[in-house]
Amino acid sequence: WRDILALSSTMRTFNSTAAFKAAWKDLISLRQPYNFEFEEGSSSVVRIGHIAFITARFHFQNGLQPSGRSLGMLKIAPDIFEGFQDNAEPSRYKIVALSTILESVQGYGDPDVFPRHFLENTTLKTNEILNGASNGTIKSYNSNAKTGGSLTSNQFDALVVGLGPSGLSNIARLKALGLNAIACDKIPEVGLNWTDRYNSLRLHTPKMQNSLPFDFKPPKDANYYLTMEELKNYYQSFVAEYKLQDSLWLSTIVNHATYSKSKGSWTVTLIQAGNERVISARHLVFCVGNTGRVPQQPNLPGRESFHGTVIHSVDYTCATEWAGKRGIVIGTANTGHDVAEDMADAGMHVTMVQRLKTPVLTVPKLPLHKAFHDGVSVTEVDKWFHTNPLAIERVIMKTVFRQLFEQDKEKFDKLDARGFKVDREADLTQILYERAGRHYMDVGVSQMIIDGRIDVKSGVALSEFTNKGLKFADGTELEADIIVFATGYSTDMRLAISKILDPETVNQLDETWRLDEEGNPRGSWKPIGHPNIWFCPGDISHTRFFSRFIALQVKAEVEGSPFVPYER
Repeated sequence: WRDILALSSTMRTFNSTAAFKAAWKDLISLRQPYNFEFEEGSSSVVRIGHIAFITARFHFQNGLQPSGRSLGMLKIAPDIFEGFQDNAEPSRYKIVALSTILESVQGYGDPDVFPRHFLENTTLKTNEILNGASNGTIKSYNSNAKTGGSLTSNQFDALVVGLGPSGLSNIARLKALGLNAIACDKIPEVGLNWTDRYNSLRLHTPKMQNSLPFDFKPPKDANYYLTMEELKNYYQSFVAEYKLQDSLWLSTIVNHATYSKSKGSWTVTLIQAGNERVISARHLVFCVGNTGRVPQQPNLPGRESFHGTVIHSVDYTCATEWAGKRGIVIGTANTGHDVAEDMADAGMHVTMVQRLKTPVLTVPKLPLHKAFHDGVSVTEVDKWFHTNPLAIERVIMKTVFRQLFEQDKEKFDKLDARGFKVDREADLTQILYERAGRHYMDVGVSQMIIDGRIDVKSGVALSEFTNKGLKFADGTELEADIIVFATGYSTDMRLAISKILDPETVNQLDETWRLDEEGNPRGSWKPIGHPNIWFCPGDISHTRFFSRFIALQVKAEVEGSPFVPYER
Protein backbone atom coordinates (compact mmCIF):
# COMPACT_ATOMS: atom_id res chain seq x y z
CA TRP A 1 0.00 0.00 0.00
CA ARG A 2 1.41 3.32 -1.10
CA ASP A 3 -0.07 6.44 0.44
CA ILE A 4 0.69 9.98 -0.69
CA LEU A 5 -0.61 12.49 1.88
CA ALA A 6 -4.12 10.99 1.97
CA LEU A 7 -3.94 9.16 5.31
CA SER A 8 -0.28 9.07 6.35
CA SER A 9 0.13 12.85 5.81
CA THR A 10 3.40 12.08 4.04
CA MET A 11 4.65 9.51 1.50
CA ARG A 12 4.71 5.98 2.87
CA THR A 13 4.67 2.45 1.46
CA PHE A 14 3.65 -0.58 3.52
CA ASN A 15 5.03 -3.58 1.67
CA SER A 16 4.12 -6.72 3.61
CA THR A 17 0.61 -7.98 4.31
CA ALA A 18 1.21 -7.52 8.03
CA ALA A 19 2.49 -3.95 7.61
CA PHE A 20 -0.42 -3.12 5.28
CA LYS A 21 -3.04 -4.44 7.72
CA ALA A 22 -1.47 -2.81 10.77
CA ALA A 23 -1.09 0.60 9.12
CA TRP A 24 -4.58 0.51 7.61
CA LYS A 25 -6.18 -0.41 10.93
CA ASP A 26 -4.17 2.24 12.75
CA LEU A 27 -4.79 5.03 10.25
CA ILE A 28 -8.50 4.29 9.88
CA SER A 29 -8.77 4.64 13.65
CA LEU A 30 -6.63 7.80 13.78
CA ARG A 31 -8.08 9.66 10.79
CA GLN A 32 -11.69 8.42 10.72
CA PRO A 33 -12.06 8.68 6.91
CA TYR A 34 -15.62 8.72 5.58
CA ASN A 35 -17.80 8.97 2.45
CA PHE A 36 -16.18 6.00 0.71
CA GLU A 37 -17.65 5.76 -2.76
CA PHE A 38 -16.80 3.40 -5.62
CA GLU A 39 -16.20 5.11 -8.97
CA GLU A 40 -18.67 3.56 -11.39
CA GLY A 41 -17.07 2.42 -14.64
CA SER A 42 -13.54 2.53 -13.25
CA SER A 43 -12.92 -1.22 -13.15
CA SER A 44 -11.02 -2.97 -15.92
CA VAL A 45 -8.89 -6.04 -16.48
CA VAL A 46 -5.22 -5.38 -17.22
CA ARG A 47 -2.95 -8.02 -18.73
CA ILE A 48 0.81 -7.54 -19.00
CA GLY A 49 2.56 -10.69 -20.15
CA HIS A 50 1.80 -13.40 -17.61
CA ILE A 51 0.55 -10.80 -15.09
CA ALA A 52 -3.16 -9.99 -14.90
CA PHE A 53 -5.20 -8.02 -12.40
CA ILE A 54 -8.40 -6.01 -12.01
CA THR A 55 -8.13 -2.29 -11.40
CA ALA A 56 -10.74 -0.07 -9.76
CA ARG A 57 -10.97 3.38 -8.17
CA PHE A 58 -12.80 4.80 -5.18
CA HIS A 59 -13.06 8.19 -3.50
CA PHE A 60 -13.24 9.23 0.15
CA GLN A 61 -12.73 12.08 2.61
CA ASN A 62 -9.64 11.54 4.74
CA GLY A 63 -11.08 12.75 8.06
CA LEU A 64 -8.39 15.34 8.79
CA GLN A 65 -9.19 18.94 9.68
CA PRO A 66 -9.69 20.49 7.22
CA SER A 67 -10.83 17.39 5.38
CA GLY A 68 -9.17 16.26 2.17
CA ARG A 69 -10.76 14.72 -0.90
CA SER A 70 -8.79 11.55 -1.64
CA LEU A 71 -8.54 8.89 -4.33
CA GLY A 72 -7.91 5.19 -3.91
CA MET A 73 -6.73 2.85 -6.67
CA LEU A 74 -6.88 -0.93 -6.30
CA LYS A 75 -5.19 -3.79 -8.08
CA ILE A 76 -7.02 -7.05 -7.35
CA ALA A 77 -5.99 -10.57 -8.39
CA PRO A 78 -7.13 -14.16 -7.73
CA ASP A 79 -5.86 -15.60 -4.47
CA ILE A 80 -3.68 -18.47 -5.72
CA PHE A 81 -3.41 -20.41 -2.49
CA GLU A 82 -1.61 -23.70 -1.82
CA GLY A 83 -3.39 -26.58 -3.55
CA PHE A 84 -5.16 -24.33 -6.08
CA GLN A 85 -5.86 -26.18 -9.34
CA ASP A 86 -4.85 -24.55 -12.63
CA ASN A 87 -8.23 -25.19 -14.26
CA ALA A 88 -10.29 -24.08 -11.26
CA GLU A 89 -12.22 -20.84 -10.91
CA PRO A 90 -10.77 -18.71 -8.11
CA SER A 91 -13.14 -18.58 -5.15
CA ARG A 92 -11.65 -15.44 -3.70
CA TYR A 93 -9.64 -12.41 -4.71
CA LYS A 94 -7.14 -10.31 -2.81
CA ILE A 95 -5.70 -6.82 -3.00
CA VAL A 96 -2.29 -6.97 -4.66
CA ALA A 97 -1.69 -3.23 -4.42
CA LEU A 98 -3.49 -0.20 -3.04
CA SER A 99 -2.57 3.41 -3.80
CA THR A 100 -4.18 6.34 -2.00
CA ILE A 101 -3.47 9.98 -2.80
CA LEU A 102 -4.70 13.32 -1.52
CA GLU A 103 -6.37 15.22 -4.35
CA SER A 104 -7.37 18.47 -2.63
CA VAL A 105 -8.13 19.99 0.78
CA GLN A 106 -11.36 21.78 1.62
CA GLY A 107 -10.87 25.52 1.37
CA TYR A 108 -7.36 25.29 -0.09
CA GLY A 109 -8.17 24.95 -3.76
CA ASP A 110 -7.28 22.20 -6.22
CA PRO A 111 -3.63 21.99 -7.35
CA ASP A 112 -4.80 20.51 -10.66
CA VAL A 113 -7.04 23.47 -11.53
CA PHE A 114 -5.83 27.01 -12.17
CA PRO A 115 -8.46 29.48 -10.86
CA ARG A 116 -10.42 31.30 -13.53
CA HIS A 117 -10.41 34.64 -11.71
CA PHE A 118 -6.59 34.70 -11.73
CA LEU A 119 -6.68 34.48 -15.53
CA GLU A 120 -9.53 36.92 -16.05
CA ASN A 121 -8.39 39.45 -13.43
CA THR A 122 -11.88 39.43 -11.92
CA THR A 123 -12.97 39.60 -8.29
CA LEU A 124 -15.02 36.79 -6.80
CA LYS A 125 -18.50 37.53 -5.53
CA THR A 126 -19.19 37.18 -1.82
CA ASN A 127 -19.21 33.51 -0.76
CA GLU A 128 -18.45 32.37 -4.30
CA ILE A 129 -16.59 29.07 -4.34
CA LEU A 130 -13.92 28.68 -6.98
CA ASN A 131 -11.28 25.98 -7.19
CA GLY A 132 -12.33 24.78 -3.74
CA ALA A 133 -11.62 28.07 -1.94
CA SER A 134 -14.24 30.51 -0.71
CA ASN A 135 -13.52 34.00 -2.10
CA GLY A 136 -10.00 32.81 -2.86
CA THR A 137 -8.97 33.97 0.62
CA ILE A 138 -5.89 32.59 2.32
CA LYS A 139 -3.68 33.20 5.31
CA SER A 140 -0.82 34.48 3.21
CA TYR A 141 2.22 36.54 4.06
CA ASN A 142 0.66 39.63 2.51
CA SER A 143 -2.41 40.95 0.77
CA ASN A 144 -1.02 40.43 -2.73
CA ALA A 145 -1.67 36.70 -2.46
CA LYS A 146 -5.12 36.79 -4.08
CA THR A 147 -3.87 38.29 -7.30
CA GLY A 148 -0.24 37.22 -7.38
CA GLY A 149 3.01 38.49 -5.93
CA SER A 150 4.03 42.11 -6.23
CA LEU A 151 7.34 42.98 -7.82
CA THR A 152 7.90 45.47 -5.02
CA SER A 153 7.06 43.07 -2.20
CA ASN A 154 9.79 41.41 -0.20
CA GLN A 155 7.71 38.84 1.71
CA PHE A 156 6.51 35.61 0.12
CA ASP A 157 4.95 32.32 1.04
CA ALA A 158 7.37 30.42 -1.17
CA LEU A 159 10.44 30.93 -3.32
CA VAL A 160 10.98 28.44 -6.14
CA VAL A 161 14.64 28.13 -7.13
CA GLY A 162 15.00 27.18 -10.79
CA LEU A 163 12.80 27.71 -13.83
CA GLY A 164 13.03 24.53 -15.83
CA PRO A 165 9.93 22.33 -16.13
CA SER A 166 10.07 21.53 -12.40
CA GLY A 167 10.18 25.19 -11.44
CA LEU A 168 7.35 26.08 -13.83
CA SER A 169 5.22 23.22 -12.51
CA ASN A 170 5.80 24.23 -8.90
CA ILE A 171 5.19 27.95 -9.30
CA ALA A 172 2.00 27.24 -11.26
CA ARG A 173 0.68 24.81 -8.62
CA LEU A 174 1.53 27.20 -5.78
CA LYS A 175 -0.25 30.05 -7.55
CA ALA A 176 -3.24 27.79 -8.24
CA LEU A 177 -3.66 27.40 -4.48
CA GLY A 178 -3.58 31.16 -4.02
CA LEU A 179 -0.12 31.35 -2.51
CA ASN A 180 2.08 34.40 -2.86
CA ALA A 181 5.04 32.73 -4.54
CA ILE A 182 7.84 33.68 -6.89
CA ALA A 183 10.35 31.69 -8.92
CA CYS A 184 13.93 32.82 -9.60
CA ASP A 185 16.49 31.78 -12.18
CA LYS A 186 19.68 33.31 -13.53
CA ILE A 187 18.45 32.85 -17.12
CA PRO A 188 17.17 36.05 -18.80
CA GLU A 189 14.37 34.29 -20.68
CA VAL A 190 12.16 31.28 -19.94
CA GLY A 191 13.39 28.20 -21.78
CA LEU A 192 17.03 29.24 -22.13
CA ASN A 193 18.10 26.51 -19.72
CA TRP A 194 17.33 24.19 -22.64
CA THR A 195 18.44 26.25 -25.63
CA ASP A 196 21.77 27.10 -23.96
CA ARG A 197 22.73 23.43 -23.99
CA TYR A 198 24.02 21.44 -26.97
CA ASN A 199 22.33 22.34 -30.23
CA SER A 200 21.15 18.84 -31.12
CA LEU A 201 19.27 18.43 -27.84
CA ARG A 202 15.83 16.89 -28.01
CA LEU A 203 13.77 14.92 -25.55
CA HIS A 204 13.89 11.15 -25.68
CA THR A 205 10.34 10.52 -24.52
CA PRO A 206 6.94 11.25 -26.16
CA LYS A 207 5.96 14.90 -26.18
CA MET A 208 2.69 14.28 -24.30
CA GLN A 209 4.60 12.68 -21.44
CA ASN A 210 6.43 16.00 -21.12
CA SER A 211 3.35 18.16 -20.68
CA LEU A 212 3.16 20.79 -17.96
CA PRO A 213 0.29 20.93 -15.38
CA PHE A 214 -3.41 21.58 -15.98
CA ASP A 215 -3.43 19.38 -19.11
CA PHE A 216 -1.61 22.13 -21.00
CA LYS A 217 -0.18 19.98 -23.77
CA PRO A 218 2.55 20.68 -26.35
CA PRO A 219 1.25 21.75 -29.77
CA LYS A 220 -0.13 18.95 -31.93
CA ASP A 221 2.17 19.93 -34.80
CA ALA A 222 5.30 19.74 -32.61
CA ASN A 223 7.79 16.93 -33.14
CA TYR A 224 7.18 13.64 -31.34
CA TYR A 225 10.54 14.22 -29.64
CA LEU A 226 10.46 17.90 -28.71
CA THR A 227 13.47 19.94 -29.80
CA MET A 228 15.04 22.59 -27.58
CA GLU A 229 13.37 25.42 -29.51
CA GLU A 230 9.99 23.71 -29.27
CA LEU A 231 10.51 23.29 -25.53
CA LYS A 232 11.40 26.95 -25.13
CA ASN A 233 8.34 28.08 -27.08
CA TYR A 234 6.10 25.65 -25.21
CA TYR A 235 7.30 26.83 -21.80
CA GLN A 236 6.82 30.46 -22.78
CA SER A 237 3.28 29.74 -23.98
CA PHE A 238 2.56 28.08 -20.61
CA VAL A 239 3.74 31.20 -18.77
CA ALA A 240 1.55 33.37 -20.99
CA GLU A 241 -1.50 31.11 -20.70
CA TYR A 242 -1.49 31.20 -16.90
CA LYS A 243 -0.22 34.79 -16.56
CA LEU A 244 2.80 33.81 -14.51
CA GLN A 245 5.08 36.57 -15.81
CA ASP A 246 5.00 38.73 -12.67
CA SER A 247 5.84 35.71 -10.51
CA LEU A 248 9.00 34.87 -12.47
CA TRP A 249 12.12 36.78 -11.49
CA LEU A 250 14.54 36.20 -14.34
CA SER A 251 18.21 37.24 -14.43
CA THR A 252 18.15 36.64 -10.68
CA ILE A 253 20.72 34.63 -8.75
CA VAL A 254 19.78 33.09 -5.40
CA ASN A 255 22.95 33.85 -3.48
CA HIS A 256 22.29 32.79 0.11
CA ALA A 257 19.43 31.72 2.38
CA THR A 258 19.31 31.59 6.18
CA TYR A 259 16.46 30.09 8.21
CA SER A 260 15.00 31.70 11.32
CA LYS A 261 13.42 29.11 13.58
CA SER A 262 11.63 31.77 15.61
CA LYS A 263 10.07 33.37 12.53
CA GLY A 264 9.59 30.13 10.61
CA SER A 265 10.93 31.71 7.44
CA TRP A 266 14.00 32.17 5.25
CA THR A 267 15.94 35.36 4.70
CA VAL A 268 17.16 35.13 1.12
CA THR A 269 19.77 37.29 -0.59
CA LEU A 270 19.27 37.67 -4.33
CA ILE A 271 21.55 39.22 -6.94
CA GLN A 272 19.76 41.24 -9.63
CA ALA A 273 21.76 43.27 -12.16
CA GLY A 274 24.74 43.12 -9.82
CA ASN A 275 22.76 44.49 -6.88
CA GLU A 276 21.69 42.67 -3.74
CA ARG A 277 18.04 42.33 -2.82
CA VAL A 278 16.88 40.68 0.41
CA ILE A 279 13.51 38.95 0.62
CA SER A 280 11.73 36.75 3.13
CA ALA A 281 10.08 33.45 2.16
CA ARG A 282 8.41 30.88 4.39
CA HIS A 283 9.36 28.02 2.07
CA LEU A 284 12.17 27.22 -0.36
CA VAL A 285 11.39 24.83 -3.22
CA PHE A 286 14.52 23.68 -5.06
CA CYS A 287 13.88 22.76 -8.69
CA VAL A 288 17.40 22.21 -10.00
CA GLY A 289 17.01 18.81 -11.65
CA ASN A 290 18.13 15.43 -10.32
CA THR A 291 21.70 16.58 -10.07
CA GLY A 292 21.90 20.34 -9.91
CA ARG A 293 24.14 19.98 -12.99
CA VAL A 294 27.32 19.45 -10.98
CA PRO A 295 29.50 17.59 -13.55
CA GLN A 296 31.43 14.47 -12.66
CA GLN A 297 34.11 12.75 -14.73
CA PRO A 298 36.95 10.29 -14.14
CA ASN A 299 40.21 11.84 -12.98
CA LEU A 300 42.62 10.44 -15.56
CA PRO A 301 46.35 11.22 -15.33
CA GLY A 302 48.22 12.96 -18.15
CA ARG A 303 45.64 15.59 -19.04
CA GLU A 304 48.36 18.21 -19.55
CA SER A 305 50.06 16.05 -22.19
CA PHE A 306 47.04 15.90 -24.51
CA HIS A 307 47.22 18.56 -27.23
CA GLY A 308 43.53 18.54 -28.16
CA THR A 309 40.28 19.80 -26.63
CA VAL A 310 38.73 18.21 -23.54
CA ILE A 311 35.28 19.24 -22.28
CA HIS A 312 32.43 17.86 -20.23
CA SER A 313 29.11 17.57 -22.05
CA VAL A 314 27.73 20.39 -19.87
CA ASP A 315 29.90 22.74 -21.98
CA TYR A 316 29.23 21.07 -25.35
CA THR A 317 27.24 23.00 -27.96
CA CYS A 318 27.88 21.64 -31.46
CA ALA A 319 30.51 19.99 -33.65
CA THR A 320 30.16 22.12 -36.79
CA GLU A 321 33.61 23.70 -36.46
CA TRP A 322 35.24 20.29 -35.99
CA ALA A 323 34.25 18.75 -39.34
CA GLY A 324 36.84 16.22 -40.47
CA LYS A 325 38.39 15.85 -37.02
CA ARG A 326 38.46 12.83 -34.70
CA GLY A 327 36.22 12.80 -31.64
CA ILE A 328 35.89 10.54 -28.62
CA VAL A 329 32.73 10.52 -26.52
CA ILE A 330 33.06 8.87 -23.11
CA GLY A 331 29.65 7.74 -21.88
CA THR A 332 26.81 5.89 -23.56
CA ALA A 333 23.65 7.25 -21.93
CA ASN A 334 21.27 9.69 -23.66
CA THR A 335 23.66 12.65 -23.77
CA GLY A 336 26.58 10.55 -25.00
CA HIS A 337 24.48 9.30 -27.88
CA ASP A 338 23.27 12.83 -28.70
CA VAL A 339 26.82 14.18 -28.80
CA ALA A 340 28.08 11.26 -30.89
CA GLU A 341 25.21 11.75 -33.34
CA ASP A 342 25.96 15.46 -33.63
CA MET A 343 29.65 14.77 -34.27
CA ALA A 344 28.89 12.17 -36.93
CA ASP A 345 26.40 14.46 -38.66
CA ALA A 346 29.05 17.21 -38.67
CA GLY A 347 31.45 14.97 -40.60
CA MET A 348 33.66 13.88 -37.73
CA HIS A 349 35.07 10.41 -37.15
CA VAL A 350 33.64 9.58 -33.74
CA THR A 351 34.18 6.74 -31.28
CA MET A 352 32.02 6.15 -28.23
CA VAL A 353 33.79 4.69 -25.20
CA GLN A 354 31.46 2.36 -23.31
CA ARG A 355 32.44 1.63 -19.73
CA LEU A 356 29.45 -0.50 -18.68
CA LYS A 357 26.68 -2.39 -20.45
CA THR A 358 23.94 0.06 -21.39
CA PRO A 359 20.18 -0.55 -21.32
CA VAL A 360 18.68 0.46 -24.68
CA LEU A 361 14.95 1.22 -24.76
CA THR A 362 13.01 1.63 -28.01
CA VAL A 363 10.65 4.50 -27.17
CA PRO A 364 7.66 3.78 -29.48
CA LYS A 365 7.40 0.28 -27.97
CA LEU A 366 7.29 1.49 -24.36
CA PRO A 367 4.01 1.60 -22.37
CA LEU A 368 4.40 5.36 -21.94
CA HIS A 369 3.99 5.68 -25.72
CA LYS A 370 0.47 4.26 -25.35
CA ALA A 371 -0.32 5.97 -22.04
CA PHE A 372 0.50 9.57 -23.00
CA HIS A 373 -1.16 10.78 -26.19
CA ASP A 374 -3.41 13.56 -27.50
CA GLY A 375 -6.64 11.85 -26.52
CA VAL A 376 -6.08 11.49 -22.78
CA SER A 377 -6.11 13.69 -19.72
CA VAL A 378 -2.48 13.81 -18.60
CA THR A 379 -3.73 14.72 -15.11
CA GLU A 380 -5.63 11.43 -14.88
CA VAL A 381 -2.91 9.31 -16.50
CA ASP A 382 -0.42 10.63 -13.94
CA LYS A 383 -2.54 9.24 -11.10
CA TRP A 384 -2.29 5.79 -12.62
CA PHE A 385 1.28 6.10 -13.85
CA HIS A 386 3.05 7.56 -10.79
CA THR A 387 1.31 6.05 -7.76
CA ASN A 388 2.09 2.34 -7.84
CA PRO A 389 4.05 0.90 -4.92
CA LEU A 390 7.50 0.58 -6.47
CA ALA A 391 7.78 -3.11 -5.52
CA ILE A 392 4.74 -3.78 -7.73
CA GLU A 393 5.98 -1.36 -10.39
CA ARG A 394 9.28 -3.24 -10.51
CA VAL A 395 7.54 -6.58 -11.19
CA ILE A 396 5.37 -5.06 -13.91
CA MET A 397 8.26 -3.25 -15.58
CA LYS A 398 10.49 -6.31 -15.56
CA THR A 399 7.76 -8.19 -17.41
CA VAL A 400 7.31 -5.36 -19.90
CA PHE A 401 11.03 -5.03 -20.59
CA ARG A 402 11.52 -8.76 -20.93
CA GLN A 403 8.99 -8.67 -23.78
CA LEU A 404 10.55 -5.57 -25.34
CA PHE A 405 14.06 -6.99 -25.20
CA GLU A 406 12.87 -10.16 -26.92
CA GLN A 407 11.32 -8.02 -29.68
CA ASP A 408 14.58 -6.09 -30.07
CA LYS A 409 16.88 -9.11 -29.97
CA GLU A 410 17.98 -8.70 -33.59
CA LYS A 411 18.89 -5.04 -33.07
CA PHE A 412 20.75 -5.81 -29.86
CA ASP A 413 22.68 -8.61 -31.57
CA LYS A 414 23.77 -6.17 -34.28
CA LEU A 415 24.87 -3.64 -31.67
CA ASP A 416 26.84 -6.35 -29.87
CA ALA A 417 28.55 -7.20 -33.15
CA ARG A 418 29.66 -3.56 -33.43
CA GLY A 419 31.10 -3.65 -29.91
CA PHE A 420 28.21 -1.93 -28.15
CA LYS A 421 27.19 -4.08 -25.18
CA VAL A 422 23.48 -3.96 -24.35
CA ASP A 423 22.20 -4.65 -20.84
CA ARG A 424 19.35 -7.05 -21.59
CA GLU A 425 18.40 -7.55 -17.93
CA ALA A 426 17.71 -3.89 -17.18
CA ASP A 427 15.54 -2.98 -14.21
CA LEU A 428 13.72 0.29 -14.95
CA THR A 429 13.14 1.02 -11.27
CA GLN A 430 16.86 0.77 -10.61
CA ILE A 431 17.63 2.84 -13.72
CA LEU A 432 15.35 5.69 -12.62
CA TYR A 433 15.78 5.75 -8.87
CA GLU A 434 19.13 4.15 -8.06
CA ARG A 435 21.31 4.86 -11.09
CA ALA A 436 19.61 8.15 -12.03
CA GLY A 437 19.78 7.16 -15.68
CA ARG A 438 22.77 5.70 -17.54
CA HIS A 439 20.45 4.21 -20.15
CA TYR A 440 19.67 5.16 -23.74
CA MET A 441 16.18 5.91 -25.02
CA ASP A 442 16.78 5.07 -28.66
CA VAL A 443 15.72 7.86 -31.00
CA GLY A 444 17.83 6.61 -33.91
CA VAL A 445 21.50 6.56 -32.90
CA SER A 446 21.57 2.79 -32.41
CA GLN A 447 21.08 2.42 -36.15
CA MET A 448 24.00 4.82 -36.77
CA ILE A 449 26.20 2.52 -34.69
CA ILE A 450 24.94 -0.55 -36.55
CA ASP A 451 25.57 1.19 -39.89
CA GLY A 452 29.16 1.99 -38.92
CA ARG A 453 28.77 5.76 -38.75
CA ILE A 454 29.81 5.68 -35.08
CA ASP A 455 32.52 3.37 -33.70
CA VAL A 456 32.50 1.84 -30.23
CA LYS A 457 35.29 0.95 -27.81
CA SER A 458 34.06 -1.21 -24.91
CA GLY A 459 35.15 -3.74 -22.35
CA VAL A 460 38.46 -2.04 -21.48
CA ALA A 461 39.03 0.48 -18.69
CA LEU A 462 40.40 3.95 -19.40
CA SER A 463 43.99 4.38 -18.26
CA GLU A 464 45.37 7.84 -19.06
CA PHE A 465 45.65 10.69 -21.52
CA THR A 466 48.43 10.62 -24.09
CA ASN A 467 49.62 13.46 -26.29
CA LYS A 468 47.45 12.06 -29.11
CA GLY A 469 44.36 10.86 -27.24
CA LEU A 470 43.47 8.19 -24.68
CA LYS A 471 45.22 5.04 -23.55
CA PHE A 472 43.38 2.01 -22.20
CA ALA A 473 44.25 -0.63 -19.61
CA ASP A 474 45.08 -3.19 -22.31
CA GLY A 475 47.69 -0.86 -23.84
CA THR A 476 45.59 0.18 -26.84
CA GLU A 477 45.21 3.84 -27.73
CA LEU A 478 42.57 5.96 -29.42
CA GLU A 479 43.69 9.12 -31.19
CA ALA A 480 41.48 12.20 -31.04
CA ASP A 481 41.32 15.93 -31.56
CA ILE A 482 38.32 16.41 -29.25
CA ILE A 483 37.34 14.38 -26.19
CA VAL A 484 33.91 14.87 -24.61
CA PHE A 485 33.11 13.41 -21.21
CA ALA A 486 29.38 12.61 -21.27
CA THR A 487 29.75 11.09 -17.82
CA GLY A 488 26.83 12.72 -16.08
CA TYR A 489 26.53 14.69 -12.91
CA SER A 490 26.68 14.16 -9.18
CA THR A 491 23.44 12.61 -7.95
CA ASP A 492 23.67 14.35 -4.57
CA MET A 493 21.47 17.43 -4.79
CA ARG A 494 22.99 18.72 -1.56
CA LEU A 495 26.14 19.59 -3.50
CA ALA A 496 24.15 21.82 -5.82
CA ILE A 497 22.60 23.86 -3.01
CA SER A 498 25.59 23.95 -0.67
CA LYS A 499 26.53 27.37 -2.10
CA ILE A 500 23.14 28.73 -1.03
CA LEU A 501 22.57 27.13 2.38
CA ASP A 502 24.97 27.07 5.31
CA PRO A 503 26.73 23.75 6.12
CA GLU A 504 24.68 23.21 9.29
CA THR A 505 21.46 23.27 7.27
CA VAL A 506 22.82 21.08 4.46
CA ASN A 507 23.98 18.47 6.97
CA GLN A 508 20.40 18.08 8.22
CA LEU A 509 19.08 17.20 4.77
CA ASP A 510 18.41 13.68 3.58
CA GLU A 511 19.94 12.63 0.28
CA THR A 512 17.64 12.89 -2.72
CA TRP A 513 16.46 10.29 -5.16
CA ARG A 514 17.59 6.72 -4.46
CA LEU A 515 15.16 4.60 -2.43
CA ASP A 516 14.55 4.35 1.29
CA GLU A 517 13.80 1.11 3.13
CA GLU A 518 10.12 1.26 2.09
CA GLY A 519 10.92 1.80 -1.57
CA ASN A 520 10.12 5.52 -1.74
CA PRO A 521 12.46 8.08 -3.34
CA ARG A 522 14.47 9.71 -0.57
CA GLY A 523 14.18 13.41 0.16
CA SER A 524 11.86 14.08 -2.76
CA TRP A 525 8.53 15.94 -2.66
CA LYS A 526 8.22 15.57 1.13
CA PRO A 527 9.95 16.86 4.30
CA ILE A 528 13.68 16.35 3.93
CA GLY A 529 15.08 16.94 7.41
CA HIS A 530 14.83 20.70 7.83
CA PRO A 531 11.65 22.79 8.13
CA ASN A 532 10.20 24.52 5.08
CA ILE A 533 12.57 23.20 2.44
CA TRP A 534 11.55 21.02 -0.49
CA PHE A 535 13.24 19.26 -3.40
CA CYS A 536 11.38 18.45 -6.62
CA PRO A 537 13.66 16.20 -8.72
CA GLY A 538 12.78 13.74 -11.47
CA ASP A 539 11.99 13.84 -15.15
CA ILE A 540 9.34 16.21 -16.50
CA SER A 541 6.46 13.82 -15.78
CA HIS A 542 7.65 13.27 -12.19
CA THR A 543 7.95 16.98 -11.46
CA ARG A 544 4.62 17.75 -13.13
CA PHE A 545 2.80 15.23 -10.92
CA PHE A 546 4.61 15.48 -7.60
CA SER A 547 4.67 19.28 -7.62
CA ARG A 548 0.97 19.06 -6.73
CA PHE A 549 1.88 17.47 -3.40
CA ILE A 550 4.57 20.02 -2.62
CA ALA A 551 2.00 22.77 -3.23
CA LEU A 552 -0.51 21.10 -0.89
CA GLN A 553 2.10 20.74 1.87
CA VAL A 554 3.26 24.34 1.53
CA LYS A 555 -0.35 25.55 1.51
CA ALA A 556 -1.16 23.57 4.66
CA GLU A 557 1.78 25.07 6.56
CA VAL A 558 0.94 28.61 5.46
CA GLU A 559 -2.68 28.05 6.55
CA GLY A 560 -1.49 26.98 9.99
CA SER A 561 -2.44 23.30 9.66
CA PRO A 562 0.77 21.55 8.57
CA PHE A 563 0.71 17.85 7.79
CA VAL A 564 2.02 15.74 10.66
CA PRO A 565 3.60 12.59 9.14
CA TYR A 566 2.50 9.18 10.40
CA GLU A 567 5.70 7.52 11.63
CA ARG A 568 4.68 4.13 13.05
